[in-house]
Amino acid sequence: MDCKLRITLFFILFSFFAVAQNDSSKTNPNGHNTFYYPNGKISSEGNFVNGKPEGIWKSYYESGKVKSEGARKNNQPDGPWKFYSGEGILTGEYTYVDGKKSGKQIQYYHTSKIKSEENLKNGVRDGLYKEYGENGVVAKQLPYVNGVENGIAKEFAEDGRIVTISTFKDGYLKKEERINGVDKFGFKQGLWKDFYDTDAIKTEAQYKDDKRHGSYKEYALNGTITKNEQYKNGELIIEKVNKVKLEVQRDYFENGK
Repeated sequence: MDCKLRITLFFILFSFFAVAQNDSSKTNPNGHNTFYYPNGKISSEGNFVNGKPEGIWKSYYESGKVKSEGARKNNQPDGPWKFYSGEGILTGEYTYVDGKKSGKQIQYYHTSKIKSEENLKNGVRDGLYKEYGENGVVAKQLPYVNGVENGIAKEFAEDGRIVTISTFKDGYLKKEERINGVDKFGFKQGLWKDFYDTDAIKTEAQYKDDKRHGSYKEYALNGTITKNEQYKNGELIIEKVNKVKLEVQRDYFENGK
């Protein structure tokens, strides 16, 4: 999350405190409280228990549209929170535990389609992080463990095909492979791979100008090669095997053996 977004979220979550301090004489320490902008429009509202925010709280833009809404527990964000743009469009859904982001976190485009989703644990990424294009197709996914990349990451083209596979170990990039490429004419070029739902490789082939050119292999789910062929300019190469007549020649010891 960049610095500007952090500042924005901080302002949204805690803006009503400034209002409360400016008008503490009107604050009900136990019960519902409403705070206002200087122009008289509501800025935030919710319950106080022993002088601290507790339960559902809402903040508003000066236009009157909801800016954020969620629950607070022991003066900390707790549970699901929703954030909105000035136009009233949902831009994010976040889950908090004791004031820290934990659980599923989602950001949205202004079209209401998902922009990214991830799982956090005590404020750090733990699980699969996904980014989406505005067309709704996954653009990138990275596995995280305790805040660092670990495992197989993938990048996708707009049509959903995998174009990059990267292997991470403890936050370090160990291997990167570019596959399923096309040129400006849309012709397949280079190495193409297809996978089972388990991510096990299903087929791999070399292409040149949209034609198979080189090796083509098919795999069983357990990784065993079930077909291995060679192509040249789209044509299967059949190797000619010469038939050779074998003659057996025997040499003997003097004793006849």
